[in-house]
Amino acid sequence: LQAFYNDRKQHVEELIQPSLAAGHVVILDRYYFSTMAYQGARGFDPIQIRKDNEAFAPIPDLLLILDLDVDTALTRIGSRGDTANEFEQRASLNRCREIFLSLKDEPFAKLIDANGSTDYVTKSILQAIS
Repeated sequence: LQAFYNDRKQHVEELIQPSLAAGHVVILDRYYFSTMAYQGARGFDPIQIRKDNEAFAPIPDLLLILDLDVDTALTRIGSRGDTANEFEQRASLNRCREIFLSLKDEPFAKLIDANGSTDYVTKSILQAIS
């Protein structure tokens, strides 16, 4: 967990903050909310992870939570010709999903139903960001 903190702090200091200060838009596909979910599923306190990260990392203007039920996720993992890794086991995925869904009422969060087709999900994302 400390390695995640150190990596994120360096990323914030060297890339995110300077980019924001220069007026650029910063888009991330993983941020401290993922650390909350995945490390929270491993037994760490997600609330403490968030608090620790927000001591140095900016809160986003927009968080898109792509919600997918666990059965569909496992089916998609299998359909890609792969086997689920240690983070993709049912119990871990359920706990990760719970943690992500706990963020859905944040003013900066938008919940996207990812159970649909790629076109549907894309349209939902574009609607959320417009």
